[in-house]
Order: sequence, then structure tokens, then C-alpha cells
Amino acid sequence: MNVAPNLRNVVLTVSLALTWACHSQEAPEKTLKNETITVGCGSCMFHMPEVQGCPFAAEIDGKHYLIQGRVPEDHDSHAKDGICLTTRKAVVDGVIRGDKLVTTRLELQPAEDLPSALSAPLKHEH
Repeated sequence: MNVAPNLRNVVLTVSLALTWACHSQEAPEKTLKNETITVGCGSCMFHMPEVQGCPFAAEIDGKHYLIQGRVPEDHDSHAKDGICLTTRKAVVDGVIRGDKLVTTRLELQPAEDLPSALSAPLKHEH
């Protein structure tokens, strides 16, 4: 009786089962409905690695997520109340998928603590 082919099949079966189990336990999506969260610039305010430019980002439960989907189109990121100079509260509807927050609604709330003036010019262009 040749045991090697049976052992190979067992190892292959166990490997496939473990691979499936790891992938099936990825973080489930989390739905946000009428939630108030903190938003700011992913680069300037949250210092997210690998972020280019000044995209909207969210801080939820101590984690940072780049925002995709609806964001205010008329927002000046570098204005006194802009997301590059201060974090803001926002009311959102959306879904957290991996490291992204995909919004269907994002309503910025009035800024609470505005910087009195820029302490130094911003170091990057947009």
C-alpha cells in the first residue's frame, strides 16, 4: 500500500480548508446610517501612510478610513475650516469596506475649534 498519495491528498485538503477559513473570516462590512463621525484630511490630519494629496478620511473607533463616494464638492480643504487644518464632525450614511468608507451621504457639521492662523505654509500642492 502506497501511503504517499493519500498523505498528499490529506495535506492538500487541509491546506485548502485553512485557506478558505482565512478568507472567509475577513472583516464583515459595517453599515453606518445617520452616524456622526470625525472627518479630516487623510494626510494632513490623520497622517495615513501611503496617502497622496488631501483626500477626505474618517476616524471611526480609533481607525482611519479613506472616504469614497459622496463628499462635499465645494469644500476648500485649505480654508480656515478646511479638513487639512481641522477635523470636523460629519453625519454620514455608508458602508465600511476594508480600509475604505463608501459614503452615500456626508454632511459636514460646523467647525468647532478653528485654528487662528496657519503656522506655516502647507508643504504640498494639489
